[in-house]
Amino acid sequence: MTALASALAYSSVLLLALGMRGHHRTVFGRECDARRRRLWVSAGYMILALALVPAVAGHGWAGGLVAWLGAVTVGGFSLTLLLAIAPRWVAAPAVVLLGAVFCFPT
Repeated sequence: MTALASALAYSSVLLLALGMRGHHRTVFGRECDARRRRLWVSAGYMILALALVPAVAGHGWAGGLVAWLGAVTVGGFSLTLLLAIAPRWVAAPAVVLLGAVFCFPT
């Protein structure tokens, strides 16, 4: 359950970052219109809330909240490093993490 929460947390932070003009321009090389920015941000917040479910299911409320905050922190830090080093590759970890979680459930 923690792996799923981590994958969802990284994906949500990625979507929230893509909702920002500067990060969207860095990743895609073009500006983002307002409707698409709202879509990225809305999806990011929904997935962020969804990431709480497997964390709480796996660790209970007390441990799950801590695990969720840790997953969001690690996801945000990882995304920050990737945006600085290889901005075109920020989506690859989200695809790999989600694919691995669904292909190899624990």
